[in-house]
Amino acid sequence: MMSSRFPVGDSKTLMPQEHVVAAIISRDRPRQLQSMVAAVRSQIAPVRLSLLMIDSSSNRSVCDEFRNVDGITILYSERNLGGAGGFACGIIHALGMGAQWVWLMDDDGRPN
Repeated sequence: MMSSRFPVGDSKTLMPQEHVVAAIISRDRPRQLQSMVAAVRSQIAPVRLSLLMIDSSSNRSVCDEFRNVDGITILYSERNLGGAGGFACGIIHALGMGAQWVWLMDDDGRPN
């Protein structure tokens, strides 16, 4: 039996063919963002996982190191949307990417 760890919910509700988008919001915290990306990628999940970063950075460079990384999409915001605005933007974009599930995360959180 495959072991699965998910940030929220019951792993039995996710099917292997489903597309999960992890929407991570960030503002001026590159080290926390690096750590969050590593934590999300270390999840054992029988699903197709994509990462979506919503960058409300004042210097627009927090997510730049991930710009050419496969499986990561970056949305830059001209203004700080705050947590709720960043999550709303992430949900809308994730659904446009074909997500059946969206994991909402701050850059300083940790899935387990």
